[in-house]
Amino acid sequence: MLDNPHKLYRPGEELSGQVILILKKNVVGLKISLSLEGCIKITSTSPLRSDKKQNLFDHNIVLYGDAEDSALTLGEHRFPFIIKLPKRNVHTSISFEKGEIKYMLKCTIIESDSADGILASCEKLFSIVKPINLMLLPEPQPKVLNFKTVKHGLYKTLSSVSSASSLNSANSIDDNSNNRVQVKMNISSMGYLRGDSVNVRLSLKCYKKIANTQGIIVTLIRICRLDLGQGYEIQSYRKDLSQSIVPLIMDPSTLTCETSTSLKVPVDCFPTITTNLVSFQYYVEVLVNLSNSKIQAPSDHKFVDDEIIHTDTSSNIYNVDRLKRTKNVLTLNSEIIIGTERRVSSRLRKKAERSASAPQTPCTSIDSPLSTQDSTPPAPTPTLQYTTIPESSSTLTEKELLRLREQALLPSEPPQELIEQIEQTELAEDDYDHPPPELPPFPTPAPSDVNAMHNILNDDTEYAAVPVYSGPQDRSPPR
Repeated sequence: MLDNPHKLYRPGEELSGQVILILKKNVVGLKISLSLEGCIKITSTSPLRSDKKQNLFDHNIVLYGDAEDSALTLGEHRFPFIIKLPKRNVHTSISFEKGEIKYMLKCTIIESDSADGILASCEKLFSIVKPINLMLLPEPQPKVLNFKTVKHGLYKTLSSVSSASSLNSANSIDDNSNNRVQVKMNISSMGYLRGDSVNVRLSLKCYKKIANTQGIIVTLIRICRLDLGQGYEIQSYRKDLSQSIVPLIMDPSTLTCETSTSLKVPVDCFPTITTNLVSFQYYVEVLVNLSNSKIQAPSDHKFVDDEIIHTDTSSNIYNVDRLKRTKNVLTLNSEIIIGTERRVSSRLRKKAERSASAPQTPCTSIDSPLSTQDSTPPAPTPTLQYTTIPESSSTLTEKELLRLREQALLPSEPPQELIEQIEQTELAEDDYDHPPPELPPFPTPAPSDVNAMHNILNDDTEYAAVPVYSGPQDRSPPR
């Protein structure tokens, strides 16, 4: 028994309930297991073909009876459970004429003393809806078809979903040619919810005048494809859901026609489903009759001139299969997605916030050299303090003179006056018989040395350079 038996679950949600077992006697060696199963089943209508079944997942858990000496007394026993549904390989639950996609919980009671092992079993079906967020779909692109007429009829020269290249190629065709026909279809959105209206806008360019009150037929169709594997042909089934018949009246001055219509998505249709075994896809199909002959209407209704006719029931939908096989008829279709929600996800919200808060920086050409300047503002340079050397250095000892030389090396570019004073002092105090001791070698800095300079190489590895040597420290007490 499920806690919410009528809930439409989503992938990744928790399924909770309890197994109720009523025993009329004491039972020893009892084991209760629960399995979560999902499968796609295709029923064969031919006696030469067997049914096709594909398991999506099968998870088993043991509710009671891990040990062999487990026993239950007579009476009612309840075993609660919580199972998390998988997030992958999950599709919307449906049941159609050729098969079904179903999910169920199966409880099995096994008794060790029983001959076949299984004492009892039961199943509980539940429904899953795979969410399809329409906000994540791209913007629809117009569909353009160009035809060229010959002596015996129409021949297609270009059929493509418009992009930058396809639109340019379509525009390259001479519109003033005497044997060119162009049909362009635009839909308002790529995805729709149940009960929405699909707005379709059509533009037609032709080489002759046409006045047909039933010249354009727009139909919302659903295509079911069954792939039973190797050795079987792919079966395809068509279902017409709604239809609109629009007059085709060409402007005699420009030989063009601009019209629009809408189709209603039925409230009882299920979302778009695509699996390896079965798929359900929706299309908007447009038929353009370039002849002036009218179609034969069904007996249920009559056509009225200059009137757009909307039919939302299958009994009133005109069958266009026969019309497709006639001359001077163009066919154009575009796929749409039937989803479950239209919600702005957190990912889209964060992306919009980043794009709104990001500063507008000029783009840099790929061919232009990269700037070697750092984008971060430079840190304030500390003011360097220099130790002045007295004018008369003849009284300085060798140790004091060495300390002055070390302090003069601290700045990267010491003042020129300081360098000249040091050179004059060295010339005055040089003793070639007793040269001064050499400076100690520069120490290798530790990785955490704050005075170390860092260089970023091409391999993105950070290396520490040798810091500036600050000289030995005089620890003698002041005089």
